[in-house]
Amino acid sequence: MRYREGVEASWERRIRALLPSIAVMPYFCLDREFGRCMTFAVTSGLMTIADLHVISASSTIRSWARIPTAELIRRRLRVRFVLAGQIVVNDQMLTFSHRLLDLEAGTEYSLAPIEKHISHLYEIEEQIVVDVLDCILPSLGKQQILSTIAGARRNIDARTALLQAIVAMHTLTSRSFARSERLLHKAQQIDPGYAEAFAWNARLLSIQLGQGWSRDRMSTAREALRLADLAVAKNDRNALALATAGHCHSFVLKDYEGGLSLLERALEACVNEPFAWLFSGVSLAYTGRPATGVRRAQYALTLSPYDRCTYMFDNFTALCHYANGDFENARRLSARSVAANPNYSSTYRVLAASLAALGRIGEARQAGQRMLEIEPGYPSIAEQSVPFTNPLQKEQYLNHIERAGIISRRTAQRRPPEAAE
Repeated sequence: MRYREGVEASWERRIRALLPSIAVMPYFCLDREFGRCMTFAVTSGLMTIADLHVISASSTIRSWARIPTAELIRRRLRVRFVLAGQIVVNDQMLTFSHRLLDLEAGTEYSLAPIEKHISHLYEIEEQIVVDVLDCILPSLGKQQILSTIAGARRNIDARTALLQAIVAMHTLTSRSFARSERLLHKAQQIDPGYAEAFAWNARLLSIQLGQGWSRDRMSTAREALRLADLAVAKNDRNALALATAGHCHSFVLKDYEGGLSLLERALEACVNEPFAWLFSGVSLAYTGRPATGVRRAQYALTLSPYDRCTYMFDNFTALCHYANGDFENARRLSARSVAANPNYSSTYRVLAASLAALGRIGEARQAGQRMLEIEPGYPSIAEQSVPFTNPLQKEQYLNHIERAGIISRRTAQRRPPEAAE
């Protein structure tokens, strides 16, 4: 397998080194959407710096509508540095003011206000990142920083459409999926080079497959792969695009070697991308390295502890625990995932399998029944879609979901593998 141990070793060194950690709080701005987009933009710029541990904007935007106390931030996000700011819009002029807090030392860095015309938005984003890093990592040169964050530049309207699409997507209803798809197409039209918009579109289709909502599974699978590969073609240094492509290659094509290779590239491109850690973790768990998969999935959640996708993080971590034989933690995280989003059918499968493994058959059957209500067509593709590469582990999983009443292999139909998580 092409997946190299070097990535794992570098990750272990990264954790031992206790990198400086930072969270960007949502900008206070009368135009709420603009404030959210700037939070996303500045965070994206900081995420590209390998010497930082950066909390994703998805977590900070979702968690707080206003600036919380420093103690609350430290307790919930476990970060040392916090960037908090406000934006004043006066006609076409923008004024940014910031506070950079060192929660560990109890000090505050003084950052000069930035005032520029809205047409210089990219320069504003770059200046904010440079000013922050000049305080936290003064050894980094300005040109090195600018060359690193250049790929994070995106059209503000395309960003807004993408953020709205992500919010709609994770409601997990047919109506919200249709809205998300429209918004993703809008982002792609506004900014045809926006790799993340294409990557999220591929992710949308992958979830649609996992939910059993596709009328033509093979057509949807091919389109998910096309969009994922197109995202990488548009920006082969975009970690989300690489991670999404890696996940699609693993779970649509069952090409684990190719998928893990793309996921390795995603981690090399941006070590702060939560989905790169999450998807690589579950892929490793499916291919015989579940203990490493658990650690990677758990680390992904530290990068985005209050993400709108938290239910998905918990589900994938539960899968890793299940593969590692820790059925109680798999059950616990699956139950937490269900509580966060009761419409995600994949979670019920892991919950049912874990409960069956623990001998709690009545509860397992309840979880299995709920899964079948959401995804009634799953039994016909179950045997072919289980992605464990170890035949004994695959058989164990099938036995568990059969005991949960999800499948009956005496009557299960045989169809080509087409499912994705």
